[in-house]
Amino acid sequence: MIYVSLYFLLLAFNIWFFLIRPKESLADRITILLQVIAVYTFAFGVLAQTGILRNFEVIASDMTSSDLFRFLRGNFVAISLLFSAESIGLSPVKVSMPLTYSLEFIVLILMSTVSVLFTLFYLIVVLPLSYIAYVIVSVPVNAMLSSAHDFTFSMNGSEISIKNVVAQNIVTIKNLMIAVPTIFLSLTLKISQLYRKSLYGNSQAQYMKDWFSSHTPTANILLLVVQALLILIMIVHTIIAISSFSVMPAGVSGQTGEIIGVVLVNILILSIFMLLYLKVRSFRKSVKEK
Repeated sequence: MIYVSLYFLLLAFNIWFFLIRPKESLADRITILLQVIAVYTFAFGVLAQTGILRNFEVIASDMTSSDLFRFLRGNFVAISLLFSAESIGLSPVKVSMPLTYSLEFIVLILMSTVSVLFTLFYLIVVLPLSYIAYVIVSVPVNAMLSSAHDFTFSMNGSEISIKNVVAQNIVTIKNLMIAVPTIFLSLTLKISQLYRKSLYGNSQAQYMKDWFSSHTPTANILLLVVQALLILIMIVHTIIAISSFSVMPAGVSGQTGEIIGVVLVNILILSIFMLLYLKVRSFRKSVKEK
């Protein structure tokens, strides 16, 4: 359980460091998070397609698992393999003397330093954030693989099953399912910010408040409807989440790591809706007072 506790501490640190502490706009803070996740998952997805990971398929599968224990195990094994590979080059015993021998000391020391710094950044930032993304994309992937139905089509005289394609390329598919939407969303946030600034400058928040204040009755009804919808969504989501655990099939209860991931994402989703509700309520009060 110590690893689980450390994971939750690192996740809480990332939420504070990226979303709570900065003074930038919420869109800027979210964009930074999305870019970190997008770069990592896109690089991982490309690497998975090159064939380099062919001998490490189990590790790659663990590194994209929604089971927290498998996810941590796969990442720790991958990091140990990275440093094991570097230790081979650092060994003073050689079977031959390459022409690049004079550069080995400085280059390998620099590479080792970069590897240590990358590993620290990976463990502190990338690992906690990417796990949340892998749990989320595991939902549609698991839904497809567990479905009783399949879609097949013929191409060049052979039958192709969609479920088989997904199962055989699950690591690449999971990474691209994260990378593509996060890249698109981060670009959308950045472009929308530039567009809004070109229209309103830095006074967009005040412009919105003034508009709502000048249309108080309509604004009050609109914001009340939004609040009611957010409450309804939270109630329905909580009921679905609790009922899904109450009807959990036999054998699933032993998958503690995956249960932790599902509960964690459910809590994060409810927290986001609660924060939105509080923000809308606060905004409605400020409009009424004005």
